[in-house]
Amino acid sequence: MKKWVLVVAALGITAGVAIAAVELFAPRSSARPPEPWAFETTYLFLSQDEMIAQADAIFVGTVVGFSPTRWNQDSGEYYPCEPLGNCPLPLHYVEVQVIRTIVDTLGLGETTTLTVLGASPLDAASSDDVEHDLQVGDRAIMFVRQGELAWRGGGARPAIMFMTAPNISYLKYGDDGLYHYEGPEPADYTFEELVARIEGKRLVVPQPDQ
Repeated sequence: MKKWVLVVAALGITAGVAIAAVELFAPRSSARPPEPWAFETTYLFLSQDEMIAQADAIFVGTVVGFSPTRWNQDSGEYYPCEPLGNCPLPLHYVEVQVIRTIVDTLGLGETTTLTVLGASPLDAASSDDVEHDLQVGDRAIMFVRQGELAWRGGGARPAIMFMTAPNISYLKYGDDGLYHYEGPEPADYTFEELVARIEGKRLVVPQPDQ
């Protein structure tokens, strides 16, 4: 999957460096999402150095679970677009076990929940509809920020989100023992190499002995 910058649509979120939007190809009066429905987003591209400099947290984590696709209201249910312009925003949650923090201004606990726009891998029509390739059990170095998500009836909700397009906001750990960046300029790192690179730009959490 090679999605780096996606197409803009209609509804925005107020969230730091990322801009996201939604276009649902459904009648305005529909009470349930169309089958199939489409979702498209635009993110401000950030290089690896920009993510290192701007991330609220950088950590090694293991994916332990996903929520089904939900919509941006308390019930999580789909709702039709409203006269004032409020429109449904699909999202899902990624539960991550935090193995080791590298940079942490959020005070992460043993686990953290990331909010990701778009369909969940649990119920997406195809993998192309999911904006990341994470699976349960995957280990990755993740770059995240504290953001806000537009919320029906509540203005905005705080959310921990990836720094930019989800699939280029982490480096997955491979069978070769390296962490792999799959963005426009692919690169492979040992953990020590990446920490050394981050240390040149940020205050790094002291690492335990290997």
